[in-house]
Amino acid sequence: MTAKAKHGGTQAVEQTIAATKQAMEGAAKTSQEVTRMGYDQVLSWYKEVGGATHRFCAGVDEVANLGRANVEVMLNVSTTFTKGLEDIGKIMFGLAENAAERGVEAAKAMIAAKSMNEVVDLQANYARSTVEQFFADSNRISELGMKVANEVAAPLNERFIVAVERLRKPIAA
Repeated sequence: MTAKAKHGGTQAVEQTIAATKQAMEGAAKTSQEVTRMGYDQVLSWYKEVGGATHRFCAGVDEVANLGRANVEVMLNVSTTFTKGLEDIGKIMFGLAENAAERGVEAAKAMIAAKSMNEVVDLQANYARSTVEQFFADSNRISELGMKVANEVAAPLNERFIVAVERLRKPIAA
């Protein structure tokens, strides 16, 4: 083999090696770019999903907190209402007891009366005082009922305002 042929063969091999090397470097560079683009895309999706997950969890927490606060208010309102009904019941029992005692006293006085005119006067006085007492007791019970209603309505109204304000507020983006 001649030196020229040998040199031409070596040169062809070197050119092939250089071309292969260049092709491999280009492929590696392209692979790195594709990998980088894929990584960037995955990172972008992860951030989007992470943000959405965070917003969702925050929304769930907010709903749970609203629900918890509503339950607490309902328990307090129920306690207030029950206590108010208990107080009204005690008053009603006391009024019934008082009315029975007053009726017994009136009956005793009428039995001890010396004349029919005295019985009529005692009966008229008893009837008048019973009607007056009825209206006074009705006012007392009505005032207590309004007090209980206001004590129950105030916290419910506050929770309603909180709920409406929350509904008016857009979901965090």
